[in-house]
Amino acid sequence: MTSFWDLGFLSAAMVGALVVEWSGFSAAFQVAATMSLLSAVVLAARRPHPA
Repeated sequence: MTSFWDLGFLSAAMVGALVVEWSGFSAAFQVAATMSLLSAVVLAARRPHPA
């Protein structure tokens, strides 16, 4: 099993840095919160439902 946590952290750090540079820290937190909510929706939609 391979885990790509390091790649996820790298890409999130780079995107977060760009958001902070362009729009400030509050925008970076808003982007992070939005991405967290979207990932929760995707995981909930993909979860198998009992028959």
